[in-house]
Amino acid sequence: MWDPDTELQEHAERYAVSHDSRHPLTDAWPWAEAVVAWYRRRPQRLTSRAEVVLGEDDWALVVAGVAESLRLRMRAGEIGDIRVDLLADELLLWAQVGHEFPQPGERGWPAPDGPYADRWDALADVLIAGTERGRSVVRAVTTVLKELEVLARSRPYLQGAAYNTLMEYRFATQGCDTVTLAEVAPALGVSPVPVQDVAWYAGVAGLEESLAS
Repeated sequence: MWDPDTELQEHAERYAVSHDSRHPLTDAWPWAEAVVAWYRRRPQRLTSRAEVVLGEDDWALVVAGVAESLRLRMRAGEIGDIRVDLLADELLLWAQVGHEFPQPGERGWPAPDGPYADRWDALADVLIAGTERGRSVVRAVTTVLKELEVLARSRPYLQGAAYNTLMEYRFATQGCDTVTLAEVAPALGVSPVPVQDVAWYAGVAGLEESLAS
């Protein structure tokens, strides 16, 4: 039976078995760094949200927050298949500390191990403290990921006949279309891109050679 208080830990254990003992956060971290770097260098805002202005220490927390958002969504599948519309609000939902979700470090939201555990701890500390700093970090993570969602929805690497062909495949196989993180991987410069079904991304320019099943 599914138990929300063990889901993240069980996923981490399964993930480690098939990924050389790595924790999901370890593999999410390069993606988080790439997402934040993309946000900070992009030429213009894609949404009406105010530009995030933070000191470097807080930007480090934003990277940790994006990585944790990815780690939380990875429980549902491969990192490339994460739906960007669900990713954007993930940390915002979980950060309601003391309400519907557990605190970071508790059984239902276990701390990670691996090379970025100390940075996760720093993020957890500001979330648990419940100060304006923690709230500003969560807002920044949400803003960064909302911008990425708009980029993904524009489908910059899928045009013309390739779009029509891919939509036919998606609706034939799953009856729906979803916009995922893999579709903006070329903008982020991250490789390889783990996905479950390589055919789901056929025709996405700049992505095919970096896909990994």
